Amino acid sequence: MPGQPLDGNYRSIQTELYDPVGLQYTTQQAGTPKTASDGTIYASGIVQLTAGASSNGLPVQLPAIVQKASNTSTGSVASLAKTFTSNNVAGNSIVVVAGCGNGTAMTVADSAGNTYTSAIAAPNSTTFGAQIFFSTGPLSSSNGGIVGGANTVTVTNAGTAASMAVEIYEVSGLITQVQAQPGQTSLGTGTGTTATTSAIAPSVPNALAFAGVAIGTAVVTVVAAGSGLTYDSGTLQPATPAGLYQFAAFSGNLGAIGGLIPTATWTGSEPWAMAAAIFKPVALGIEGTVRIGGYN
Repeated sequence: MPGQPLDGNYRSIQTELYDPVGLQYTTQQAGTPKTASDGTIYASGIVQLTAGASSNGLPVQLPAIVQKASNTSTGSVASLAKTFTSNNVAGNSIVVVAGCGNGTAMTVADSAGNTYTSAIAAPNSTTFGAQIFFSTGPLSSSNGGIVGGANTVTVTNAGTAASMAVEIYEVSGLITQVQAQPGQTSLGTGTGTTATTSAIAPSVPNALAFAGVAIGTAVVTVVAAGSGLTYDSGTLQPATPAGLYQFAAFSGNLGAIGGLIPTATWTGSEPWAMAAAIFKPVALGIEGTVRIGGYN
């Protein structure tokens, strides 16, 4: 069966997609049959690229956490740094989940010259807060990915000196290829034994979710991640805390489209702030003449 042309280079056979050199991609979402003004029936939908394939200029490995590292402050500090254990791989991305003992917005920089954007900030008044950042490379790279090599990430406290904590992630996959990041974000603040935010949902499969919970006034004994998230950081308790007493970072691979309500629980009622964000993989939108059995 001959392939139908899509954008002059890609072609489709049934619901499969092939690139110019013949490598196959697999649909995760079926196209929706539509009828053009000339009567041609075609499919409009989203194609999720298959993991492990390769093609010219279009990396298709699914997003994954390559490495992570954490740090906490001793006493009140103006900034907090952490070095990745292994060299970063050029073209990947970095996600930073941080907490600070005041409610002002933090900033992030690194020794490799990558540029960071705040995805979401969740201050609990002016007392403490959680914030998520991401980088897809230097400002001049046009989202081409981070610089390879050794790298130290520094989070700067924009307010008065306070206790801080941070979890840094190197992420491989496709989020560098998507201009509109993050996908969805949410935040929440309160007092109690459970932190939660409003629901967030990926628009395509295989998105990555990250969350951070800052806890104030006292150290709690247990922090547990809610459904869909993994407790990455372990116990992050700044020594001689000032404002931020405990922090926890979480991540999750959202393999299917569906809502996620980020939550974390612990023992002992404490004030908290939680930030969450989803980062999208590449999805190739298809709208062209596609051969679908039974339609044309």
